Amino acid sequence: MTVRPYQPSDRAAVERICIDHGLRGNLEKYFIDKDLFAKIWLAPFLDGEPDAAWVIEADGAVVGYLVAAIKDGFKMRAVRILLPYLAKMAANSIAGKYRHHPPSRRFVKWFLFRSWREVPAHPPNTSNFHFNIDSAFQGSARGGEALAEAYFNRLKELGHTHFYIHVFASSTKRALGFYRYIGFKIVDAKLSSLFHEPTVVTSMLRTLPETVSLGKERVKFLPKLTVRLRFRGDLGALESALTEISLQALPADAVVIEVESDPNQALRDLAERFDARLSSEPVSAGKDDIVVTLDPELEIRPEFLALILAAYDGGTNSGVVQTDGGEAFFTSRKAFTSGEYPDTLPKQDFPKLNLRLRSRKSR
Repeated sequence: MTVRPYQPSDRAAVERICIDHGLRGNLEKYFIDKDLFAKIWLAPFLDGEPDAAWVIEADGAVVGYLVAAIKDGFKMRAVRILLPYLAKMAANSIAGKYRHHPPSRRFVKWFLFRSWREVPAHPPNTSNFHFNIDSAFQGSARGGEALAEAYFNRLKELGHTHFYIHVFASSTKRALGFYRYIGFKIVDAKLSSLFHEPTVVTSMLRTLPETVSLGKERVKFLPKLTVRLRFRGDLGALESALTEISLQALPADAVVIEVESDPNQALRDLAERFDARLSSEPVSAGKDDIVVTLDPELEIRPEFLALILAAYDGGTNSGVVQTDGGEAFFTSRKAFTSGEYPDTLPKQDFPKLNLRLRSRKSR
Protein backbone atom coordinates (compact mmCIF):
# COMPACT_ATOMS: atom_id res chain seq x y z
CA MET A 1 0.00 0.00 0.00
CA THR A 2 1.18 3.49 -0.84
CA VAL A 3 0.04 6.93 0.29
CA ARG A 4 -0.16 9.91 -2.03
CA PRO A 5 -1.88 13.32 -2.09
CA TYR A 6 -5.57 13.36 -2.97
CA GLN A 7 -6.54 14.12 -6.59
CA PRO A 8 -10.00 15.14 -7.87
CA SER A 9 -10.22 11.85 -9.77
CA ASP A 10 -10.17 10.04 -6.40
CA ARG A 11 -13.41 11.61 -5.26
CA ALA A 12 -15.80 8.80 -6.20
CA ALA A 13 -13.66 6.21 -4.39
CA VAL A 14 -13.28 8.42 -1.31
CA GLU A 15 -17.04 9.03 -1.18
CA ARG A 16 -17.71 5.29 -1.50
CA ILE A 17 -15.45 4.54 1.48
CA CYS A 18 -17.11 7.31 3.46
CA ILE A 19 -20.53 5.80 2.72
CA ASP A 20 -19.41 2.31 3.72
CA HIS A 21 -18.14 3.52 7.10
CA GLY A 22 -20.39 6.51 7.78
CA LEU A 23 -22.06 6.74 11.20
CA ARG A 24 -20.17 3.76 12.61
CA GLY A 25 -20.90 1.71 9.48
CA ASN A 26 -24.65 1.97 10.05
CA LEU A 27 -25.51 4.78 7.65
CA GLU A 28 -28.66 3.12 6.27
CA LYS A 29 -30.17 3.02 9.75
CA TYR A 30 -30.07 6.81 9.90
CA PHE A 31 -30.06 8.26 6.38
CA ILE A 32 -30.81 6.61 3.04
CA ASP A 33 -29.50 9.40 0.79
CA LYS A 34 -25.98 8.02 0.74
CA ASP A 35 -24.50 10.21 -1.99
CA LEU A 36 -25.72 13.38 -0.30
CA PHE A 37 -24.35 12.19 3.05
CA ALA A 38 -20.89 11.65 1.54
CA LYS A 39 -20.89 15.10 -0.04
CA ILE A 40 -21.96 16.78 3.21
CA TRP A 41 -19.34 14.90 5.22
CA LEU A 42 -16.46 15.39 2.79
CA ALA A 43 -17.04 18.54 0.73
CA PRO A 44 -15.78 21.00 3.39
CA PHE A 45 -12.47 19.13 3.30
CA LEU A 46 -12.14 18.09 -0.35
CA ASP A 47 -13.41 21.39 -1.79
CA GLY A 48 -12.20 23.68 0.97
CA GLU A 49 -8.74 22.27 1.58
CA PRO A 50 -7.87 19.59 -1.00
CA ASP A 51 -4.14 19.95 -0.34
CA ALA A 52 -4.74 18.56 3.17
CA ALA A 53 -6.12 15.23 1.95
CA TRP A 54 -4.35 11.96 1.24
CA VAL A 55 -5.37 8.54 -0.05
CA ILE A 56 -4.02 4.99 0.25
CA GLU A 57 -3.70 2.89 -2.87
CA ALA A 58 -3.49 -0.89 -3.05
CA ASP A 59 -3.06 -2.56 -6.46
CA GLY A 60 -3.98 0.72 -8.15
CA ALA A 61 -7.24 1.21 -6.24
CA VAL A 62 -7.99 3.78 -3.53
CA VAL A 63 -8.73 1.89 -0.31
CA GLY A 64 -8.52 4.63 2.32
CA TYR A 65 -8.31 8.36 2.88
CA LEU A 66 -7.50 11.04 5.43
CA VAL A 67 -8.94 14.56 5.22
CA ALA A 68 -7.88 17.40 7.49
CA ALA A 69 -8.70 20.98 8.40
CA ILE A 70 -5.39 22.80 8.83
CA LYS A 71 -5.87 26.34 7.53
CA ASP A 72 -7.63 29.04 9.55
CA GLY A 73 -11.27 29.78 8.74
CA PHE A 74 -12.45 26.21 8.23
CA LYS A 75 -15.88 26.85 9.76
CA MET A 76 -16.73 29.75 7.44
CA ARG A 77 -15.48 27.83 4.40
CA ALA A 78 -17.54 24.81 5.42
CA VAL A 79 -20.73 26.88 5.75
CA ARG A 80 -20.23 28.40 2.29
CA ILE A 81 -19.47 25.02 0.69
CA LEU A 82 -22.34 23.22 2.41
CA LEU A 83 -25.10 25.71 1.63
CA PRO A 84 -26.16 24.16 -1.72
CA TYR A 85 -26.10 20.65 -0.23
CA LEU A 86 -28.16 21.74 2.76
CA ALA A 87 -30.64 23.39 0.43
CA LYS A 88 -30.89 20.15 -1.54
CA MET A 89 -31.41 18.16 1.66
CA ALA A 90 -34.21 20.47 2.76
CA ALA A 91 -35.82 20.42 -0.70
CA ASN A 92 -35.69 16.61 -0.84
CA SER A 93 -37.34 16.41 2.56
CA ILE A 94 -40.08 18.87 1.64
CA ALA A 95 -40.70 17.01 -1.63
CA GLY A 96 -41.25 13.78 0.33
CA LYS A 97 -38.15 11.89 -0.81
CA TYR A 98 -37.64 10.55 2.71
CA ARG A 99 -41.30 10.07 3.69
CA HIS A 100 -41.02 6.26 3.66
CA HIS A 101 -37.94 6.30 5.90
CA PRO A 102 -38.65 8.05 9.25
CA PRO A 103 -34.98 7.85 10.41
CA SER A 104 -33.97 9.89 7.36
CA ARG A 105 -36.54 12.57 8.19
CA ARG A 106 -35.17 12.63 11.71
CA PHE A 107 -31.59 12.87 10.42
CA VAL A 108 -32.50 15.86 8.23
CA LYS A 109 -34.05 17.70 11.18
CA TRP A 110 -31.03 16.86 13.33
CA PHE A 111 -28.49 17.97 10.74
CA LEU A 112 -30.25 21.23 9.86
CA PHE A 113 -31.33 22.34 13.32
CA ARG A 114 -29.37 20.53 16.01
CA SER A 115 -26.03 19.21 14.75
CA TRP A 116 -24.22 22.56 14.90
CA ARG A 117 -25.30 23.01 18.54
CA GLU A 118 -23.94 19.60 19.48
CA VAL A 119 -20.36 20.18 18.33
CA PRO A 120 -18.04 20.35 21.37
CA ALA A 121 -15.69 23.28 21.79
CA HIS A 122 -12.13 22.86 20.61
CA PRO A 123 -8.91 24.86 20.85
CA PRO A 124 -8.68 27.69 18.30
CA ASN A 125 -6.18 27.53 15.44
CA THR A 126 -5.74 23.78 15.91
CA SER A 127 -6.04 21.18 13.17
CA ASN A 128 -8.33 18.18 13.16
CA PHE A 129 -8.89 15.27 10.78
CA HIS A 130 -10.85 12.14 10.11
CA PHE A 131 -9.98 9.06 8.09
CA ASN A 132 -11.47 5.80 6.88
CA ILE A 133 -9.96 2.63 5.42
CA ASP A 134 -11.74 -0.17 3.58
CA SER A 135 -12.65 -3.02 5.89
CA ALA A 136 -10.50 -5.51 3.99
CA PHE A 137 -7.39 -3.44 4.77
CA GLN A 138 -8.11 -2.38 8.36
CA GLY A 139 -6.14 -5.29 9.79
CA SER A 140 -2.90 -3.76 8.54
CA ALA A 141 -1.46 -0.93 10.62
CA ARG A 142 0.74 0.23 7.73
CA GLY A 143 -2.03 2.04 5.90
CA GLY A 144 -3.25 4.03 8.88
CA GLU A 145 0.28 4.86 9.98
CA ALA A 146 1.24 6.02 6.50
CA LEU A 147 -1.75 8.35 6.35
CA ALA A 148 -0.95 9.67 9.82
CA GLU A 149 2.68 10.24 8.83
CA ALA A 150 1.65 12.37 5.85
CA TYR A 151 -0.70 14.42 8.03
CA PHE A 152 1.77 14.85 10.92
CA ASN A 153 4.56 15.86 8.55
CA ARG A 154 2.36 18.55 7.03
CA LEU A 155 1.51 19.89 10.50
CA LYS A 156 5.19 20.01 11.45
CA GLU A 157 6.07 21.81 8.23
CA LEU A 158 3.49 24.49 9.10
CA GLY A 159 4.68 24.84 12.70
CA HIS A 160 1.73 23.17 14.42
CA THR A 161 2.35 21.50 17.77
CA HIS A 162 -1.08 20.00 18.54
CA PHE A 163 -4.09 18.48 16.81
CA TYR A 164 -7.52 17.36 17.97
CA ILE A 165 -10.08 14.73 17.09
CA HIS A 166 -13.78 14.15 17.70
CA VAL A 167 -14.64 10.90 19.47
CA PHE A 168 -18.13 9.41 19.79
CA ALA A 169 -18.59 7.47 23.01
CA SER A 170 -21.44 5.81 24.89
CA SER A 171 -21.93 3.40 27.75
CA THR A 172 -21.53 0.49 25.31
CA LYS A 173 -18.73 2.01 23.21
CA ARG A 174 -16.39 3.58 25.74
CA ALA A 175 -13.45 4.77 23.69
CA LEU A 176 -12.42 7.77 25.79
CA GLY A 177 -10.26 5.77 28.18
CA PHE A 178 -8.25 4.35 25.28
CA TYR A 179 -7.60 7.78 23.76
CA ARG A 180 -6.57 9.20 27.13
CA TYR A 181 -4.22 6.25 27.52
CA ILE A 182 -2.42 7.18 24.28
CA GLY A 183 -2.03 10.81 25.26
CA PHE A 184 -5.22 12.68 24.32
CA LYS A 185 -6.83 15.12 26.76
CA ILE A 186 -10.52 15.93 26.83
CA VAL A 187 -11.36 19.52 25.88
CA ASP A 188 -15.16 19.43 25.86
CA ALA A 189 -18.06 16.99 25.62
CA LYS A 190 -21.63 17.35 24.39
CA LEU A 191 -24.55 14.96 24.24
CA SER A 192 -25.57 14.04 20.69
CA SER A 193 -29.25 13.51 19.90
CA LEU A 194 -28.51 11.66 16.64
CA PHE A 195 -28.00 8.10 17.82
CA HIS A 196 -30.52 5.75 19.38
CA GLU A 197 -28.50 5.26 22.55
CA PRO A 198 -27.19 8.23 24.59
CA THR A 199 -23.95 9.18 22.83
CA VAL A 200 -21.43 11.84 23.77
CA VAL A 201 -19.24 13.69 21.27
CA THR A 202 -15.93 14.79 22.73
CA SER A 203 -13.13 16.91 21.36
CA MET A 204 -9.76 15.55 22.42
CA LEU A 205 -6.40 17.31 22.10
CA ARG A 206 -2.92 15.86 21.73
CA THR A 207 0.59 17.07 21.06
CA LEU A 208 2.14 15.87 17.84
CA PRO A 209 3.77 12.50 18.56
CA GLU A 210 7.43 11.70 18.18
CA THR A 211 6.54 8.50 16.35
CA VAL A 212 3.78 7.76 13.85
CA SER A 213 2.34 4.96 15.98
CA LEU A 214 0.35 6.72 18.72
CA GLY A 215 0.00 3.47 20.62
CA LYS A 216 3.75 3.45 21.35
CA GLU A 217 3.54 6.74 23.30
CA ARG A 218 1.33 5.65 26.15
CA VAL A 219 0.59 7.59 29.30
CA LYS A 220 2.22 5.83 32.24
CA PHE A 221 -0.32 7.01 34.77
CA LEU A 222 -4.00 8.00 34.56
CA PRO A 223 -5.81 9.32 37.63
CA LYS A 224 -8.43 7.14 39.24
CA LEU A 225 -11.92 8.66 39.14
CA THR A 226 -14.15 7.97 42.15
CA VAL A 227 -17.78 9.10 42.37
CA ARG A 228 -19.06 9.71 45.88
CA LEU A 229 -22.85 9.90 46.32
CA ARG A 230 -24.17 11.51 49.49
CA PHE A 231 -27.20 9.42 50.42
CA ARG A 232 -29.76 11.24 52.54
CA GLY A 233 -32.65 8.77 52.54
CA ASP A 234 -34.24 9.04 49.08
CA LEU A 235 -33.73 5.55 47.69
CA GLY A 236 -35.45 6.39 44.40
CA ALA A 237 -33.16 9.35 43.71
CA LEU A 238 -30.13 7.24 44.59
CA GLU A 239 -31.19 4.50 42.18
CA SER A 240 -31.64 7.08 39.41
CA ALA A 241 -28.20 8.53 40.14
CA LEU A 242 -26.56 5.11 40.07
CA THR A 243 -28.30 4.30 36.79
CA GLU A 244 -27.09 7.55 35.24
CA ILE A 245 -23.54 6.95 36.45
CA SER A 246 -23.61 3.50 34.84
CA LEU A 247 -24.56 5.16 31.51
CA GLN A 248 -21.66 7.61 31.49
CA ALA A 249 -19.60 7.77 28.31
CA LEU A 250 -16.53 7.90 30.55
CA PRO A 251 -16.94 5.30 33.31
CA ALA A 252 -16.05 5.88 36.94
CA ASP A 253 -13.33 3.65 38.39
CA ALA A 254 -15.25 3.36 41.66
CA VAL A 255 -18.61 4.46 43.10
CA VAL A 256 -18.99 5.07 46.83
CA ILE A 257 -22.31 5.70 48.56
CA GLU A 258 -21.79 7.80 51.66
CA VAL A 259 -24.11 6.73 54.49
CA GLU A 260 -24.57 8.29 57.94
CA SER A 261 -25.89 5.15 59.69
CA ASP A 262 -26.07 1.39 59.23
CA PRO A 263 -27.64 0.72 55.80
CA ASN A 264 -30.81 -1.34 55.56
CA GLN A 265 -31.16 -4.35 53.27
CA ALA A 266 -32.79 -2.40 50.44
CA LEU A 267 -29.81 -0.03 50.35
CA ARG A 268 -27.36 -2.93 50.48
CA ASP A 269 -29.14 -4.65 47.58
CA LEU A 270 -29.10 -1.45 45.51
CA ALA A 271 -25.39 -0.91 46.09
CA GLU A 272 -24.63 -4.51 45.15
CA ARG A 273 -26.66 -4.25 41.95
CA PHE A 274 -24.57 -1.32 40.76
CA ASP A 275 -21.26 -2.59 42.13
CA ALA A 276 -21.04 0.40 44.50
CA ARG A 277 -19.46 0.48 47.93
CA LEU A 278 -21.26 1.68 51.07
CA SER A 279 -19.10 3.69 53.44
CA SER A 280 -19.18 6.29 56.19
CA GLU A 281 -15.41 6.82 55.99
CA PRO A 282 -13.39 9.29 53.89
CA VAL A 283 -12.48 8.21 50.37
CA SER A 284 -8.89 7.09 49.85
CA ALA A 285 -7.10 8.84 46.99
CA GLY A 286 -3.61 8.47 45.59
CA LYS A 287 -1.35 10.65 43.45
CA ASP A 288 -3.57 12.80 41.19
CA ASP A 289 -6.76 10.81 41.77
CA ILE A 290 -10.05 12.66 41.37
CA VAL A 291 -13.03 12.48 43.70
CA VAL A 292 -16.42 13.67 42.48
CA THR A 293 -19.06 14.31 45.15
CA LEU A 294 -22.71 14.44 44.13
CA ASP A 295 -26.15 14.85 45.61
CA PRO A 296 -28.31 12.07 44.09
CA GLU A 297 -31.11 14.60 43.60
CA LEU A 298 -29.18 15.98 40.62
CA GLU A 299 -29.79 14.64 37.13
CA ILE A 300 -26.46 13.32 35.83
CA ARG A 301 -26.21 13.58 32.05
CA PRO A 302 -24.09 11.05 30.10
CA GLU A 303 -21.34 13.62 29.45
CA PHE A 304 -20.95 14.67 33.11
CA LEU A 305 -17.80 12.72 34.00
CA ALA A 306 -16.22 13.57 30.65
CA LEU A 307 -16.73 17.26 31.50
CA ILE A 308 -15.07 16.68 34.88
CA LEU A 309 -12.04 15.22 33.10
CA ALA A 310 -12.09 18.10 30.61
CA ALA A 311 -11.84 20.57 33.50
CA TYR A 312 -9.07 18.50 35.08
CA ASP A 313 -7.15 18.08 31.81
CA GLY A 314 -7.44 21.84 31.35
CA GLY A 315 -5.60 22.45 34.61
CA THR A 316 -8.51 22.84 37.07
CA ASN A 317 -7.83 20.83 40.23
CA SER A 318 -11.15 21.57 41.95
CA GLY A 319 -14.54 22.84 40.89
CA VAL A 320 -18.10 23.18 42.14
CA VAL A 321 -21.53 23.51 40.58
CA GLN A 322 -24.60 24.46 42.60
CA THR A 323 -28.23 24.22 41.53
CA ASP A 324 -31.60 24.46 43.24
CA GLY A 325 -31.63 20.68 43.49
CA GLY A 326 -28.26 20.10 45.09
CA GLU A 327 -24.53 20.42 44.78
CA ALA A 328 -21.73 18.71 42.90
CA PHE A 329 -18.02 19.29 43.22
CA PHE A 330 -14.79 17.58 42.40
CA THR A 331 -11.23 17.82 43.56
CA SER A 332 -8.03 16.03 42.69
CA ARG A 333 -5.40 14.82 45.13
CA LYS A 334 -3.44 17.96 44.19
CA ALA A 335 -5.90 19.97 46.31
CA PHE A 336 -5.43 18.07 49.58
CA THR A 337 -2.35 16.71 51.23
CA SER A 338 -3.39 13.49 52.97
CA GLY A 339 -4.36 10.26 51.25
CA GLU A 340 -8.01 10.60 52.30
CA TYR A 341 -10.55 12.92 50.74
CA PRO A 342 -12.11 15.07 53.51
CA ASP A 343 -15.26 17.19 53.59
CA THR A 344 -13.44 20.13 55.14
CA LEU A 345 -12.07 21.57 51.90
CA PRO A 346 -13.02 25.22 51.30
CA LYS A 347 -15.61 24.65 48.56
CA GLN A 348 -16.40 28.36 48.60
CA ASP A 349 -12.99 28.88 47.04
CA PHE A 350 -13.52 26.33 44.27
CA PRO A 351 -14.00 27.79 40.78
CA LYS A 352 -17.60 27.66 39.60
CA LEU A 353 -18.12 25.27 36.70
CA ASN A 354 -20.89 24.79 34.17
CA LEU A 355 -21.35 21.03 34.15
CA ARG A 356 -24.89 21.10 32.72
CA LEU A 357 -26.51 19.71 35.83
CA ARG A 358 -30.08 20.27 36.94
CA SER A 359 -32.43 19.03 39.62
CA ARG A 360 -34.56 16.00 38.84
CA LYS A 361 -37.53 18.00 40.10
CA SER A 362 -37.07 20.53 37.31
CA ARG A 363 -37.62 17.99 34.55
